Amino acid sequence: MKNWTLYLVLTLSAPLLAVASETLTLESAVSQALSEDPWLEASRFQQKALEENAVAAGQLPDPKLNVALANLPLDSFSFTQEPMTQFKLGVSQMFPPGDTLELKAEKLQTLAEAQPAMRDNRKGRAELMVVRLWLDIWLARESAAVLEAKRVHFQQLADVVTSTYSTTAGRTRQQDVIRAQLELSRLDDRLEMLRQQEDAARGRLSEWIGQQAWLPLPRQLPGLKPLRDYNQDETEALQALWLQHPSVLALDRRIEAADRDVDLARQKYKPGWGVNASYGYRGEDALGRDRADFVSVGVTVDLPLFTRNRQDRKVQAAVASTDALEQQRLLLLRNLRSDWEKARENLQSLDERVARYRNEILPQMADQAEAALTAYTNDDGDFAEVMRARIAELNASIELLRLQVARLKNIAQLNYTLLAAAGKGE
Repeated sequence: MKNWTLYLVLTLSAPLLAVASETLTLESAVSQALSEDPWLEASRFQQKALEENAVAAGQLPDPKLNVALANLPLDSFSFTQEPMTQFKLGVSQMFPPGDTLELKAEKLQTLAEAQPAMRDNRKGRAELMVVRLWLDIWLARESAAVLEAKRVHFQQLADVVTSTYSTTAGRTRQQDVIRAQLELSRLDDRLEMLRQQEDAARGRLSEWIGQQAWLPLPRQLPGLKPLRDYNQDETEALQALWLQHPSVLALDRRIEAADRDVDLARQKYKPGWGVNASYGYRGEDALGRDRADFVSVGVTVDLPLFTRNRQDRKVQAAVASTDALEQQRLLLLRNLRSDWEKARENLQSLDERVARYRNEILPQMADQAEAALTAYTNDDGDFAEVMRARIAELNASIELLRLQVARLKNIAQLNYTLLAAAGKGE
């Protein structure tokens, strides 16, 4: 019985152990976010709908069938009493003005062609967001790990001060004991705050990847690299890349669709027309004689004579809408360039600061903390100086983590600004 119980426990706990042993790498988080993004699937359906509507919009309107009983006398309701009484069957077909049908189809097809670029841009934005959230989680967790590791030193200092104060009446003061306990409490509060930040970031990441957001992260930072050498000034090459950015290409398709709106508005100056044909059946007269049946054929034509407050206004409105989109395009290109410049400048500064913290500040902080502790143990220093040195060393260690994360975030931002559209609509 005990063996069977042990078998059940091991069998049921195996999947949980497997999940617990997994780690959420940055690559897997991005891949899962893109594979499970409902926006991308909705965009594919939207593209399909636009393509189908484009085909439908290019077709002529359905012909109309007209059935009527004409000139029936009200005094007798007799079909044979009056010679003008007839049963009429007619068909009419309307033809929109100019190239209206072709332009409507082109507009919808152009909007459909914008969807692949919009999906590429969505993927780039989603990747950028997931990278930021993943790095926020990593920073909070690693900062907490540093705090927990450094807390041991603060606890040792507190124990030494408490012991010295309770056993001697010499140098150790009560305020030193209080200061030591205070710093321990502040460290515990910082730990709790970092855990809250990690939980909040994981909650936001779960909107993209679900429960996988709560998996543990690897200890090492990912090796994100810029798509291009950000130290080189290649204005023309970068401008060409920005023109191929998916957000710009999607807006280009919208501008083309707006141009079709201008052309459609101008078609209203041309007359629409239609044809109609009808057959009128007449029965025998009151004396039993046959009557001739009637056939009618006609053409209707629109007369766009009063264009000042209708056609002219619609053309002007369509042109203004196109101009507005053109200005949005200029602003978008300017923002891409500005984001790239800002990310590049930040990245250069962060590279220098990371190197400075690693090679200069952190070693100096460690030496300062050791020197302050040595001086204190040799009755040649102040306990407050020891605590300040330890806190400064702790803050410098966490600041280095923050700088490393900020550097990777800037690389992700830099890469998004240089994102080129795949154009495949995947």
